[in-house]
Parts: sequence; structure tokens; C-alpha cells
Amino acid sequence: MKVVSEVGNNSNVLAMEEGNVTIAVNQFGQGRSVYIAGLPYTAENTRLLLLCIYWSASQEQEMNKWFTTNPNMQRIQMQDLL
Repeated sequence: MKVVSEVGNNSNVLAMEEGNVTIAVNQFGQGRSVYIAGLPYTAENTRLLLLCIYWSASQEQEMNKWFTTNPNMQRIQMQDLL
């Protein structure tokens, strides 16, 4: 039996599957939290996890510096090669 309870007015359930919460977010004071359950490995889910990490750290702007629209592609910056 899986039971996930929403606590507080700032909790948002983003996805449910068969009546179970699979993705939820919460903000409390200046903090943020993300709950993810049953996330299989795919390129898209890896991207989702990365977005969640940046969002929970309130660093969305930092993430956007390196974000690509294609989840199968990574972007890097190479400095001082010469």
C-alpha cells in the first residue's frame, strides 16, 4: 500500500498514476522540495531530474545557461584550449 499525503497549502501534485502521487513539489519559507516516485531511466526523465534539482535549489537561471531543447544532447563549454 502506497500512501503519500499532501501537507501544507503550498504543496502541488504534478502527476499521479493509479491514484498514487508520482511527482509533487512544495515550497516552505525560502525552501523548495521535490518528490518523485517510480521514475524509470530515460533521457527525458534524466532531464526532468536535472530540472527538479535546479528548481529545488532556486537556480533556474543558472540551469538555463546550459539547457538544450533536445534531452538527448548535452552542451558543454570548453575554455582555454589553446
